[in-house]
Amino acid sequence: MTAKPLVVFGAGELAEVACWYFEHDGGRRVAAFTIDGDWIASDTLAGKPVVEFTSIEAHYPPAAFDFFVAVGYSRVNGLREQKCLAALAKGYELASYVSPLATVAANAEIGWNAFVLEDCTIQPFVTIGNGVTLWSRAIIGHHVRIGDFVFISSNVMVAGGVKVGERTFIGVNSTINDHLTIGQRCVIGSASLVTKDLADESRVGGGRTAVAGAEPSAEGLLTDAVAQTRARVRGQTRPELDEFARRISDPSPDRAGTVAGFFLLPGRRQSWLGRLGGRGPRRSAPRVGGVAVSQPDGRRDRGVRR
Repeated sequence: MTAKPLVVFGAGELAEVACWYFEHDGGRRVAAFTIDGDWIASDTLAGKPVVEFTSIEAHYPPAAFDFFVAVGYSRVNGLREQKCLAALAKGYELASYVSPLATVAANAEIGWNAFVLEDCTIQPFVTIGNGVTLWSRAIIGHHVRIGDFVFISSNVMVAGGVKVGERTFIGVNSTINDHLTIGQRCVIGSASLVTKDLADESRVGGGRTAVAGAEPSAEGLLTDAVAQTRARVRGQTRPELDEFARRISDPSPDRAGTVAGFFLLPGRRQSWLGRLGGRGPRRSAPRVGGVAVSQPDGRRDRGVRR
């Protein structure tokens, strides 16, 4: 039986991308786009008509057409939820796209209006809710439960046994450690590492040095390892520790560095204070073939971090 053609909600880049995937290797023809009347900027998109959503069923009846909502993470995924429910109320069936280039376990469950792109991996015993987006190269570990209307960006790793609440957003290159519970409507910024459970509506800052806690403060961005290590350090004042927290939570390129580079191990306090002042710890001169290498002006390289 030939699949029904689609009406796609949306008139922006994501709608164009969805149209391309459905027609390229999804086995569906897109008949038209639809959007709320106030947002219609053109009568056509990608050579197809754009019709006002309030009257879409009169032009493309649910009996002859299926529907797909191509909306991103606006309003913490709330807009996508709203339009999916509105389409269902009009009588449409909501289609899903799962790339043939994705690796999906045979017993994985995926809901309607899903959008799973190429090179994603979905391991056995995974349940993915309705309206979920998995961008390219996302990895979903075994026994993960993903709630409705979640958006997971490219290169995200969700380890085994994790539960992700409804309408959560997970940014590019983030990692969720195994068997954690992520609450509903959380926002996890790009390149975050989540090492503990997050309550509903948690906000986690991204960046190379950001490591997630349940609070959006600098204190909450410290890893457990850093928190434990600094508790062992003697003689450091509270302002120094606050400055340390601020530094590692600052994602700006000139201050980007790994958390490991800031560990406050006993005997390294001076090195850490030097880093805060923009000076790296001194190291022995680099050696080539057992011979210390000098700088052109005769000084030995002190291995200043960059």
